[in-house]
Amino acid sequence: MISTRFQNKIFIITILLIGVLLYYPILKNNFVYDDYYTIVGNPIIQTDNNPIHYFTNPAAYYNRLGYNHNYRPIGAWILSLEFSYFQFNPEYYHALSIILHAFNAIILFFIFSNFFNKPVYAFLGSLIFLIHPVQTEAVSWATEQTLLWGTMFILLTALLIINKEKIPKKIYYLYIPFAFLSVLAKDQFVILPILVIAALWFLKADFKKYFAEIAVTSSATILYIILRAIIIGSFVTQQEAWGGGNYPTFLTMSNVFAKYLSLIIKGGPLTINYDDFPVTTNLSPQTLLSVLIVISFMAALIIFKKRAPLISLGVAWFFVTLLTVTNFPFPLNSLMNERFLYPALPGIIIVVLSLVMLIEKRINIWNRPPENRHPEQNGGSRGFKNGFNNRFLASLRMTKKLFPQFSNGPSLPFRPSSLILTALFASLLIYYGINTRNRLYDWRDEENLWNSALKLSPNVRNWTNYIRALSINGKDEEAARVAIDGGAQYGSFNYYVDDIKSRFNLYPDVPTVNDVKDAQAVRLAIIYSRMKKFREAEAVLKPRLRIINNSNSRRVAITLSDIYLKTKDYDKSISILRNIQKGLRPDDEILFKFALSEFLKNGTMNNLERLSGLLKNRILKKMLPTLLLAYKEKESGNWKKVSLLLIPTLTSNPMAVLIEPYLWLGEAEIAQGKFESAIQVHREILRIDPSSTDARRMLKKIEELQKNQENQNY
Repeated sequence: MISTRFQNKIFIITILLIGVLLYYPILKNNFVYDDYYTIVGNPIIQTDNNPIHYFTNPAAYYNRLGYNHNYRPIGAWILSLEFSYFQFNPEYYHALSIILHAFNAIILFFIFSNFFNKPVYAFLGSLIFLIHPVQTEAVSWATEQTLLWGTMFILLTALLIINKEKIPKKIYYLYIPFAFLSVLAKDQFVILPILVIAALWFLKADFKKYFAEIAVTSSATILYIILRAIIIGSFVTQQEAWGGGNYPTFLTMSNVFAKYLSLIIKGGPLTINYDDFPVTTNLSPQTLLSVLIVISFMAALIIFKKRAPLISLGVAWFFVTLLTVTNFPFPLNSLMNERFLYPALPGIIIVVLSLVMLIEKRINIWNRPPENRHPEQNGGSRGFKNGFNNRFLASLRMTKKLFPQFSNGPSLPFRPSSLILTALFASLLIYYGINTRNRLYDWRDEENLWNSALKLSPNVRNWTNYIRALSINGKDEEAARVAIDGGAQYGSFNYYVDDIKSRFNLYPDVPTVNDVKDAQAVRLAIIYSRMKKFREAEAVLKPRLRIINNSNSRRVAITLSDIYLKTKDYDKSISILRNIQKGLRPDDEILFKFALSEFLKNGTMNNLERLSGLLKNRILKKMLPTLLLAYKEKESGNWKKVSLLLIPTLTSNPMAVLIEPYLWLGEAEIAQGKFESAIQVHREILRIDPSSTDARRMLKKIEELQKNQENQNY
């Protein structure tokens, strides 16, 4: 007879092995998407390990101007500690994510062991949590380690509280720091006291014995609310409710919950972006069905409270952990995300395992002696009415008549229920495992990630990010093709593509370009510019050149001016910049480009004093002559002189006004074979602008050059 302790050890080792074997492909994955705002391009996380600063600086977690609504002080601080050891090596972050995910599955195994009398149920439940495809976003995305850490802390809190009577006091009181860490690591876990109260309620615990635990978990949530109110001053990420009111929000979120259940059951299809999830204002048949599903789940809380409390607990777990992302009462900037399901999935697993346990009890009547086949014995009817039991017994008697060879249960060499359930669970785990492995490959890099999203949902965001990912990987021809044909190939984007009507083509040998709006026109022109197809770039932008009176028209004009600068058509560049100054108040970027065009046209700085005097940034004003000379040397291919001019200048006077000088320096360092120096320059660009396609593109190029150099050395 195998002891329970030995059996648990086998289960734990199996969970670890399956976790590593299933998720190891992500070790080869790169940083993606928000990783550049939270890790790669975040100067605070890279330089500051003082936890106090993460409590007082709302922008510490996410390096993006005006984007400070994610208050996760402990989560951000943990990322800073990780960066101290892992630096810019994504494989280390991914390895830690695998370990955290497997560890969370092990904690769940022990939690489930308290709920189910068979360890195999707890094992199967933890495997579903480990393998399920909806977990891939949280595990594959380095940024979402805050979610993995927060889940670990909240699960440890729950495990300790559930086992209060079994654990030594010194260990038990660890639930106090774990409770505070969970809430401060991930804002989704402010629901901790509600989850604890729900668990105690449905497990029929004595609330008087757990008053301290409720007080501690509530204190953690109250502390977070106070800190967020002081530091950020807001609990919303957008001001207006979805659909304009609570009723449309309720209808929409009912559809979201139905979608969540669909993803859990089917394991897909999965995407990083659910922006096109429809906002519902009317009670359509589909929405009515979603509302009925939500009401049914709510009803299950009451119906099963006495008869099958674990089902009620599972439903409560699922809904409570999703409370903060329901857009009630505070609207978020997104309706749904797969990662929201990471801490909620155990609730559905508890429901499923509870139902399986109840069904197995009734199926096992088959394997009992005839005199013991009454389901009311040994608690067999718990949770079911006599009518159901009678119908169930009638079906068994009919089966006995049809298959008399199986009439005597004890003669069977196995339990049919066990065999059936084992086959079902094995099939389910294999199905989920295959879907998870396939989904992990979508997270290899941004090109695969956004390509998979675009195939599933042909919307603007997916289209734009896929084009950008292609550009980062140096696939300019394909990026241009997708940008041009995007409307026809991926759908009509009502607010990004204007009826796909053609403009007058200035050059007969240039293919007709769709009338994309300004942002995509600029993006396409930049792609052409990288390919040295300046005539095509001009053809894209010139029809959109108009009176400069807003940011869109300004960006079109500046990009076209840059193209003329590269083609050395300085008069046209100066003319456009003058028009910008007439329409808008000139800023430092425009004044610098104007000074550069004037200098390159005249070859002298004699007439630049007036422009220099208009510059607001003191560092830029001081550096202006050096920057102009550096650009001239760059155009002449004198890379050593470019480095000599820019390295001391940018080192002693770092600036965030312009990233162009850093790009010139990076180009010069690459040309001289100084790859490590070039890497540092482009990482500095990402600290200034984490979204810089040029910086990420050049880092990719440097990586390829280093590999080629290594191959040549061998």
